[in-house]
Amino acid sequence: MSPPQEAPEAPAEQTQEAGEPAPRRSVKGLIIFLSVLLVLAALAVGAYYYYIRYYCVPIQQLEVVNGTLDSFQIRLATDADPSLLHLTCQDTYGNTYEAPLSDGTATFTGLSPNTQYTVTLSIDGFHKLTGPVRATYATGAETKIVNFTGVTGPEDGSVILSFTADGPKPDSWPLHYSAEGEEPQTRTFSGQNVTVTGLTMGKTYTFQLTAEQDFYLTGNSLTYTVGPAVVAQNLRVSSHTGSALTLTWDQPETPVASWTVRCYDSGSFDETTTVTGCTATIEGVNPDTAYTVEVTAAGMSQNAWIAITANPVSITDCAIQADGLSQILLSWTFAGDAPEGGWVLLYSYGNSEETTEAIQTEEPAAVISTVLPNTTYTFSIQAAGGATVLNGAYTVTTPEATSFSQYGLTPDQVFMATFPTPEDPDWATKDLVPEEQTTQFTTGSSIAFVLEATQGVTSSDEEVEALIVVRDAQGVPVDYYTGSAQWHTMWTGSKYLGQLERTPQTPGDYQLEVYFNRQLVRSMTFTITQ
Repeated sequence: MSPPQEAPEAPAEQTQEAGEPAPRRSVKGLIIFLSVLLVLAALAVGAYYYYIRYYCVPIQQLEVVNGTLDSFQIRLATDADPSLLHLTCQDTYGNTYEAPLSDGTATFTGLSPNTQYTVTLSIDGFHKLTGPVRATYATGAETKIVNFTGVTGPEDGSVILSFTADGPKPDSWPLHYSAEGEEPQTRTFSGQNVTVTGLTMGKTYTFQLTAEQDFYLTGNSLTYTVGPAVVAQNLRVSSHTGSALTLTWDQPETPVASWTVRCYDSGSFDETTTVTGCTATIEGVNPDTAYTVEVTAAGMSQNAWIAITANPVSITDCAIQADGLSQILLSWTFAGDAPEGGWVLLYSYGNSEETTEAIQTEEPAAVISTVLPNTTYTFSIQAAGGATVLNGAYTVTTPEATSFSQYGLTPDQVFMATFPTPEDPDWATKDLVPEEQTTQFTTGSSIAFVLEATQGVTSSDEEVEALIVVRDAQGVPVDYYTGSAQWHTMWTGSKYLGQLERTPQTPGDYQLEVYFNRQLVRSMTFTITQ
């Protein structure tokens, strides 16, 4: 084994004495290092400048500014070359649409309603977009207005509009309407029908439904010509054979294209038919079943209806005696059971409810004790308990009255005049001022009249019946008054005084007639204005 060798001595460390110059290679290295740093800094500045000024393209604005049911417009704000930019939108199903950019805006069209779209902005070349590059927009949901129709309302100059809204519905609907020569009108309503009143008869109106900004409507316009309200008048059962029911009503003044007649019971029977005339027959009915019949004119909202009870009573004959003016006698025969509670005879001598009166009787007969001369009476025989009475309508015209000729007085010896009623409730002859004599009155006036005998009136204690009749311009009675007194007490000297308790409220010409003991004494005309 060889003995271990000693390690060689390390060379003695050289030291630089103070005052000796540094080696030249250290300065050179520092210069190189600094140069490299400068180059790297320049490269970094250049890269940053390239990144900021060329590679990155800033976008200041990308937003949807307006939209409709199938389109929307988007606005872009940037300093980039627009020829390098591209806008696309995509729906949730992957369908893609493009739109050209012009003056900072692009419009996407041909879209689907009620759909979410995402807009993406891209750029050609080696660039990166910064700022907003995506936007979203949901097109509006379409609301289809289905069956937008109008029918005449319950009064002249009105219309009932109705529709069905298929789609989103607002809480309320603004309705705009106008006609030629009229100012446009607007009203707001809720629901899906509305009645519009105050329209001009004969004019054609355009109605348009609108909604809030987020609703898009189609089929929301309607034109309608306003006509009079037509309802079947005097609807009645003209025949009931037991298996068939025939209804009749009066022909209206306004032409009607057709009528819809519906007959139904409380069970499953429900039949509807359309006719062009004013009569309709419903087959398949039973005499022991109650029915309701409704008749509606085409284009109208209001109907006339009649209830027909089970087992109706049918009038087989009615005898009317009206030869004189003392009374009218009626008697009738019938088929079926006598109604519980007896009968009610409705009779009318005019054209209003005020000229209709009623008589209740246990027997199938009635007497009318106050008879107006030269007047057409209409009668309706009804059951007191409400059961249906068939064939119960009749009419009769009373004879004219003869001229008065009693107590030495004839019509040619009587002067008649009308005055405003004096304010004193106990007015007398002295309160009638000749200068106030007039035939012109208003609906708010009170009318007094005087008969003056130009020759002496024979005195008598006999009871005399007085009848005062007011007729319209067509000769139809609108009112009457009756009373009786001893002949000599009816006159103050040569004058007979009277007063109308009710002034006609419809403007027009009227006839005032005075009868004593059903004989005509005198008549005259007067006029009512507003």
